Amino acid sequence: MKVNIVNLEKKLNLSAKALDTLTSHTIYVGIRDPENAMKAFRNEFGCWNEKAQRMNPARPFMAKTFRGERQRVLKNIVSRQVKKVAAMGWQEKGAMRALQDIANLTAEQVKNTILSGRFTPNAEATIEKKHHSQVLVGKTGDMYNSIEGWVEWAFILMQWVIWVSQEELLK
Repeated sequence: MKVNIVNLEKKLNLSAKALDTLTSHTIYVGIRDPENAMKAFRNEFGCWNEKAQRMNPARPFMAKTFRGERQRVLKNIVSRQVKKVAAMGWQEKGAMRALQDIANLTAEQVKNTILSGRFTPNAEATIEKKHHSQVLVGKTGDMYNSIEGWVEWAFILMQWVIWVSQEELLK
């Protein structure tokens, strides 16, 4: 999802620092843990199951979150956060908090998409193994629970995009 910031400072009387915060940060929603990210990838696009010698179906929970009805919900989330920051006077701290809130609320929407259950059902053997029929929520719930939203600062140097986490900047 892309948020257009063109001429926003004039329309909303943004402070220079708030504008810089909004335009120099990127919102990410996903899974940072490599093991759970691989589970998510296999579920999103489908994969070959060597034990059962068949294809596990794709269950595109990320793609579904950013399409159709959920896209309208996400736009409303962004709009509400922008209005909240505007009410606080467009300070840099408020803009950063709004970006993190958007990231967190979007991660919740991804989880809501999973819980909606509108995917190919699990096979009976999978249900027996997991002890429940909820698609995309494994026996331990590790992949589902690792879905998160975060904000990182990005800057361009010699036409290379470099991503730096906030934790790295504060070291």
